[in-house]
Amino acid sequence: MKNYDLTILNNLSVESLCFYLKQTGWEKIKEREGVASLWKRESENAVIVPLDPSYDDYIDRLWQVFQALEKIEKRALRD
Repeated sequence: MKNYDLTILNNLSVESLCFYLKQTGWEKIKEREGVASLWKRESENAVIVPLDPSYDDYIDRLWQVFQALEKIEKRALRD
């Protein structure tokens, strides 16, 4: 799992990620305030966005969202 680009993740704010999701047709279904939010697009696609960078697994979870979006959207988001 440690195969991620820290430059991308360290420069990615939760706000910009959530804005991206909203602009590309994702809908926020649920949020546990300050912890995570659940986003869905179409019936089969969902991602959980971590909201609190103080958690030890924050970067890992953020990378999971990034990888899921690349797979779902069938394109590299790194560009």
